[in-house]
Amino acid sequence: MRTLHIFRHWLSFTGVALATGSAALFVVLYGVEVMGFISGPYTGIIAFIILPMVLVVGLVLIPLGLWRDRARRRRAEVGGTPLPEYPVLDFNQAAVRAGALAVLGTTGVVVMLLSVGTYKGVETLHSTQFCATGCHDLMTPEYTANQRSPHAAVACSDCHVGPGVEHFVTSKLTGVRQLVDFTFDRYQRPVRPPSDLRAAPQTCGQCHSPTRRIGDKLKMWTTYADDEANTAKHTVMMVHVGGPDAQGRWRGAHWHASGEGKIRYLADASRDTVYAIRLEAPGAAPRLFKGPGADAALAAAKDGDWREMDCMDCHNRKGHRFDLPAAAVDQAMALGKIDPSLPFAKREGVKALQASYATREEAAQRVPEALAAFYREQYPEVARDKGKEVAAAGRALAEIHADNVFPGMKVGWGTYVDRSGHERGCYRCHDNEHVTEAGEKVPKRCGGCHTVIADQEKEPEVLEVLYPE
Repeated sequence: MRTLHIFRHWLSFTGVALATGSAALFVVLYGVEVMGFISGPYTGIIAFIILPMVLVVGLVLIPLGLWRDRARRRRAEVGGTPLPEYPVLDFNQAAVRAGALAVLGTTGVVVMLLSVGTYKGVETLHSTQFCATGCHDLMTPEYTANQRSPHAAVACSDCHVGPGVEHFVTSKLTGVRQLVDFTFDRYQRPVRPPSDLRAAPQTCGQCHSPTRRIGDKLKMWTTYADDEANTAKHTVMMVHVGGPDAQGRWRGAHWHASGEGKIRYLADASRDTVYAIRLEAPGAAPRLFKGPGADAALAAAKDGDWREMDCMDCHNRKGHRFDLPAAAVDQAMALGKIDPSLPFAKREGVKALQASYATREEAAQRVPEALAAFYREQYPEVARDKGKEVAAAGRALAEIHADNVFPGMKVGWGTYVDRSGHERGCYRCHDNEHVTEAGEKVPKRCGGCHTVIADQEKEPEVLEVLYPE
């Protein structure tokens, strides 16, 4: 019986190499994931989808190569032309043994290098640095904002790339398009927030559960007036995050994402203007709330234009936080980065931040200079006696500007809207202008989401209760 030689044809030889290499790399990736060294969508996709596909291709090439080799030999026999044979390896010869050992050793080194390279490649693809710095200035604003957000430790791919081959292929095709746009300088400035992120249960829901009862949370913050004394005022409120009660009925702000009532809305491309809201609640007929411009929008709308409300409709900037000048200065003063005893520190700080600068480098220099110049001209005794505090305030303002304004990408104050506030968040729907045919309104009342205990008060009584001397 004729022996089949899988190495006689380049196809079968290639199949053996692909099958062996993919199997070895699979073992390596599976091992590092089981041991917890690295995990994420890229690991699973490469280890359990791409490498098995390569293995199958290799296994298919082996019999194909054998068949091609047999056909080639039969044609040679018919034509009377002998095929060249591979040399016979005699392991009794020292040179042959040494050569074989060298080949085996080299193969082992190559497999090890490929394994390490694959591991590091997956680690790099999964890293935030790859997503943030791969295109230099393009993603600098979002990366900078992300590093200041509560989600700084969450890898970009955990939210922007879903599990499975579909999300992997989609993200890579998008990445190729973005790379072409970046190479030929065709990308938009500023970069638009993605409108096709996966649904919140697949992103936020990996760590958070809107169906868990949280109840009420006390929230406090301090703002400073534009007067000479930077008068501090305190706001205290009880936020009704909510959740299901003992009877399973929902209360609080998280009712919007509870699933107890399905909310869909029709809005413009920016989602600033909500034309219509459709509410489907158990045991009740669906209700359609129409606002200004709803009839024309409904007439032109397709089913895909409707969006089901989820966490991202309010918490849209939790992963990429940008501040506004006044709020950023308030926070810096509350943290002591800007000394509240400096006269007009709030007013002059906001003024310096809102001025126009051509580059980030120019802003880093001129923002502190503007504050220092104000004190030299208007309060020379402060400039003399509190020079260190003025310099520290200037550095804090420069840092605030660098974190939020990127002239090269046309990102300025308020470029990216935060929907967690009233005006461009809640009031898109809760405006008393979205009404059903029966006259029912989406109410403009705040008590369902929070209760204000103190509003911009200098010495609220609640703070005396919470923090007695």
